[in-house]
Amino acid sequence: MAGAMVAAMCGTASAATLGDVDGNGSVGIEDVNAVINVMLGKAENPLADVSGNGSVGIEDVNAVINIMLGKVDPEQPGDGIREGSAQQLFEVELKALYEELDANAIHPTVATVGDYVVVCLGDGRTPVYVSKATGEKLGEIALGEAVPTGSVTSDENGNLVIANWADGQGSNFCLWKTADVTAEPVKILEAPNAWGINLGDYVQVIGNLDGDATIVATFGGLYAQHIARWTVTGGVVNPEPTVVSVGGSAIVQIADRDNNFNVAQRTSNPADGYFLGQYASGADNFYYIDGTTNEVAGSLLPLGTGAEWGMKYANCYCTTFNGVNYTVLFAMGYWPHWGMPGSLYLFNTDTVDYFDGVNKVDNAPGLVGTYAVGDANLEVTPAAEAGRVADVKLIPTKDGKRLDLVYTSNTHLTVGCVQFDCIEQ
Repeated sequence: MAGAMVAAMCGTASAATLGDVDGNGSVGIEDVNAVINVMLGKAENPLADVSGNGSVGIEDVNAVINIMLGKVDPEQPGDGIREGSAQQLFEVELKALYEELDANAIHPTVATVGDYVVVCLGDGRTPVYVSKATGEKLGEIALGEAVPTGSVTSDENGNLVIANWADGQGSNFCLWKTADVTAEPVKILEAPNAWGINLGDYVQVIGNLDGDATIVATFGGLYAQHIARWTVTGGVVNPEPTVVSVGGSAIVQIADRDNNFNVAQRTSNPADGYFLGQYASGADNFYYIDGTTNEVAGSLLPLGTGAEWGMKYANCYCTTFNGVNYTVLFAMGYWPHWGMPGSLYLFNTDTVDYFDGVNKVDNAPGLVGTYAVGDANLEVTPAAEAGRVADVKLIPTKDGKRLDLVYTSNTHLTVGCVQFDCIEQ
């Protein structure tokens, strides 16, 4: 990959030639030694972070060796995902991962860390990790003191985040992080939940928890309609959150998990707004929320298929990949065993002008692609009868070359991964 492209994509220092750590105009064994010296703490040199992941380690040594041998990665063209790169890596049934499943008692969420997808049922059982390539269960994550009663998510630097469920009756909301499924996570936040509303079902992390990031947690339960937002600076979480009421009178008040929404912040800047998906009063609503007023500023109309009464805009999530803002919406069919599978709608949200109350979810100008969830051959009974929930995440890989769309639900009883890339073919 060209040095200028790595600098633009990862924010690393620029050099005339990528891998020319000592600056002599060529890449050779002396550059390998220069990286090793930085890795061992014997020297400082910002050019030693050849991989652009924010630290200097063996991957940078290998990168310099590959450049020296002429084994360089292909360039990253244009902006955003490469057209035609979407591929379904896997979709497996949750019963393949857990021996006992009660769809009405679980609140499944998903995350990624390295080559793994992590599944958390939200019922206190230890989350499992599966191969991102095949969906094969490989083991249970090391929990340590983490309490997996809430949800899991990921940041943009390869960290897994575990949240507990805080019931608003004086309990504390906690977050733990780890970059290794076999290493016990470290607590990064413990905040009193003094608002009297449940917290922990949905969490979004924008940025790098080892550097700068924003954490957004959506309240759940009767009359929630709020988010809590924490800022992270230099790897340290500010324990004092900003609590925001979202949507105003245009949003139907929550009654139970069937109506729960999550709020996904569009970018790292709250002023850029939020997206909110909700099923209420027999109709689906996908809103754009103004980040300054926190009021509804636009929406997309329901699918208009005649079956929207049986669909739920269960969850949405945002990220920035290769310079483009993306948002995914999970439209979950309440009765997949009756021929109502779910759909994932991926949108380019660099602009939100098409959230105009006229365009529909399935044909909006910003729609990038639609991906099916569930299959008539999958065993989805007994599906959840109430409290039907789903999770979907858009998580860039740490190297910035691929984008993972991971999803699960207690209604389809599946977990899956669709992957995109931005690599020149």
